Amino acid sequence: MTSSTDRHKHYRRFSSPTPDSPFYEGFMEHYKEKFRNDPKAQKESIEKYIKAVSIINTQLKNGAGLIVDSEFRYFLTEFNSRIFEFGFASLPSSFNVLEGFFNFRKDLFLFEMYLEEDYMFSSFDFLDFVTSDKHSKSIEYLKESIEDEVIYSYNILNDPKEITFKSDDGMEFVFAGVSMIKRKEEIYMFVVAGEKCDLAQETKKLSELDKAGFGRSYIKPAEERKREIVPLLDYDDYRKIFLYLRFNLDTKTIDTRYVQKDNGNGFSTITDDYDMLIRSMKGEKKYEEYIKNSIKEIGSYDPIFEVAYNCLYLPEYFDQNEDDIVIEEHQTALVQEKVKPSVFKKDKIFSAEHFFKTKDIWTLDKNTNPILNKPFSADELKIETSGYWKNIEVGKKGKDKKGEVIHNKTWVDQTLSWYETDSPTTHQTQIKSSSNKGGYIYILHNPGHPVNLFKIGLTTKTVEERAKQLSGTPSVDKFLIAHSWVVNDCVLAEKIVHDALDKYRINDKREFFQIDFSEALKIITPIIDDLNK
Repeated sequence: MTSSTDRHKHYRRFSSPTPDSPFYEGFMEHYKEKFRNDPKAQKESIEKYIKAVSIINTQLKNGAGLIVDSEFRYFLTEFNSRIFEFGFASLPSSFNVLEGFFNFRKDLFLFEMYLEEDYMFSSFDFLDFVTSDKHSKSIEYLKESIEDEVIYSYNILNDPKEITFKSDDGMEFVFAGVSMIKRKEEIYMFVVAGEKCDLAQETKKLSELDKAGFGRSYIKPAEERKREIVPLLDYDDYRKIFLYLRFNLDTKTIDTRYVQKDNGNGFSTITDDYDMLIRSMKGEKKYEEYIKNSIKEIGSYDPIFEVAYNCLYLPEYFDQNEDDIVIEEHQTALVQEKVKPSVFKKDKIFSAEHFFKTKDIWTLDKNTNPILNKPFSADELKIETSGYWKNIEVGKKGKDKKGEVIHNKTWVDQTLSWYETDSPTTHQTQIKSSSNKGGYIYILHNPGHPVNLFKIGLTTKTVEERAKQLSGTPSVDKFLIAHSWVVNDCVLAEKIVHDALDKYRINDKREFFQIDFSEALKIITPIIDDLNK
């Protein structure tokens, strides 16, 4: 697993000439001639192409259908279509950061998305967390708390417009969600946000697409795409923007920042990645002013970048509130598809390795309403009946087939209509008492961990549910129940137990203890017995 710098050097070193290069025609003729006289190579190429197409088709449809993973999948097709047709030199500027989310398969000449985990949370609760003393205020937490090469996607439950972020010069933004991935010492981040504007007026101001594309006249947008300001969700007053960032955990620096605005058939880019700008524009004088303006303009986006920086604390926020997490099962677009169709069609062939009909969503909704400037608001919603899954507004709660709460969609029965009314009064702050809260203290062990390493914590659900929940994280083995106790006050019990085991704790922010199992029982059992009396 190399750094981003090493990978980019590799891509540039093995780039083939593009159609704008004077060497392109000679290169293509040489390649075709060599390939034309090698039937075995032709057969292998077709087989690899089919496998590559199956992976792309499957990953395009195996997402949870939430805003972040849906928007992110655009780059899966964009990056692969460019390298298939024109090679590495044709990749867009977004690739400078977003390549961190992809594994390059040399055997298939394919960019493949890494494994995903999906989360949903209230931005009200999270902002309350990051503006309090509840978290470490250090990105050191990320080094040990999240897995390498796993995409963590976080979508907000509430309406993004309920909380806005303003700059000193009057610009206004909303935040919809974020994906991040850790690769060695680097964190890569993709943010979906909105910038307030008059969409119709801004569309009129759009200039014609620069078809030269900084020396890439061969890159052309799809004909069906219109040149227009694209809204975030269905808002008529917020344009969709993407932010891309790369952080270094060792140096604690923000190495790269990009803002890209969706203009329908292309993106306008603002960045302070000076090296990339110079390289892509090849030192042409006419772009010097563009570079200066881009680096200056990116400062106007500081409020939404500040939100992105704070998103680095999302893993810690979920860890600290792990007992409030509810797992929702969402269907993917593959629910009606088959893994192995009888006839090969480019849009119907799928990869069994990437085939998921459902995705687990780790949902944290504490139903609190921190004191913020803008209150909650929601409208009544009626969904007609016909027995199907129906998408509903962002932040709304629906019911699954069993009647359990599920966010952003609802199951509509054939025999009744479903209504949802969500008024501000339903979002009152709940104060949870730490006393008299019954539950369990557990000792869990993962066979993939050392024999004397245990997770010791509390749950108000069953220990079996907690073990299953933890086993949903990327791990070679599942968590197994080593021991558990029923307690009258699990919050107080956990505090006393953790204090007693403090010298065995391997990380102050995690509930893992390196201790012999018999010694753990000897310490914990008397504590539980005393408390239960």
